[in-house]
Amino acid sequence: MASHFHVPETIEDALRLRRELHGAASFLAGGTEVNNRKAKEAPEHLVWLGRLGLGGITHRDEGVSIGAMTTLQEILESEIIHPAIHQATSNHANRNIRNVATIGGHLGVCRSCADLIPVLLTLGARLRVATDSGEIERDLESWVLGERDGIVLSVEVPDPPGDLRIAIENHSRTANDLSLIAAAVSLRNDAGRVRNAIVAVGGVSRTVIRLRPVEAALDGRPLPARHEVEALVAAHVDPITDIRGSAAFKRHLAATLVERALRSAWNQEGCR
Repeated sequence: MASHFHVPETIEDALRLRRELHGAASFLAGGTEVNNRKAKEAPEHLVWLGRLGLGGITHRDEGVSIGAMTTLQEILESEIIHPAIHQATSNHANRNIRNVATIGGHLGVCRSCADLIPVLLTLGARLRVATDSGEIERDLESWVLGERDGIVLSVEVPDPPGDLRIAIENHSRTANDLSLIAAAVSLRNDAGRVRNAIVAVGGVSRTVIRLRPVEAALDGRPLPARHEVEALVAAHVDPITDIRGSAAFKRHLAATLVERALRSAWNQEGCR
């Protein structure tokens, strides 16, 4: 259990505390993840980010900026957030959790089964991050795969091109659970051929991943038959067996959900 609670007034103070405490501290946003840890895994120091002014959702010239302390419920209720993000957010646990959980905390923990990360990847989102060396912009995929350092300030979601088609699918054990598998895809239909596909899946690896071999195999072709897509996806995911399901079940589920998402995106008449 944490024995020290710090409330920095500036981003610089928050970074200094984390640096001086030599890894014994965790940044705290909504607390849904920190409070979910086993006692032996809890950090000794918590550094709360609630006074740093990192909330809010704003529309900018090229897209939408979501402050790191924005709760998932605020995202769900925003009128300027992309519908696919709305859908992914609504899949995350329940309203009690969404009222507290923040998008910054969601990205800070980077669960394998994170509901929002797949769709953010398909939309080309980037991060503004404060580090000891100053503020930088980070590629979301690099952050997710482990290059995580500093404080997420905001998630920058560009407005998608008019011909981009996006779809998501997920499966959870109950309506109050996190997704067991979450899949999101984006693509263009170029005269009956798939172009620029992004396929992102959570729950099949240590983190959410993009299935780049699947993306490459789809490029320049009409969308293949269901069995071919499912076999392609199944060959490139490597889930583990745990209390939530066997590896074989998760592999089959991932293949089914990705195929459904691709088919849904492919058949869209248009998009936002």
